Amino acid sequence: SLRPGERSGVIGLAREPDSYWIYEYTKTNGAAMGRRYSNKDEFLEARRFQVSSGDQPPSPELVYLMLVEDKRDARVRPLEEVRDEIEKTLISQERARLHKQWIGRLKAKNFVAYF
Repeated sequence: SLRPGERSGVIGLAREPDSYWIYEYTKTNGAAMGRRYSNKDEFLEARRFQVSSGDQPPSPELVYLMLVEDKRDARVRPLEEVRDEIEKTLISQERARLHKQWIGRLKAKNFVAYF
C-alpha cells in the first residue's frame, strides 16, 4: 500500500519452532498487528496486540524498515521478449554439460595428476 518515496513502519520478525511471526509496529504503542505463518509460508493467524494492556508479542529477532523506490504493475513478459535470453541460457547450460562429459571421458581414459 506504500507509494514510491514512502517508508514503512518498523516490521519485526520473531521465530518459533514450527512457525514465525511478522509484526507491524506503530510509532506510539509498539506492536499493533501480528501475522503468524508456518515454516512453509502458509498463513496461520492474525492477532492485534494491545501493548497498553500488557499484551506483548515475543521480542523480534530481526527488524526491518522498507523504502519503496519504484512501483510497477506485475506482468508476464511475452515469449518473443525473452526468447533470446532463454536460448542463451540453454546453450550455455548445454555447453557446460558437454564440457563436463568430455572431461569425464578424458579422465576415465587417462591418468590425471593434480598439482
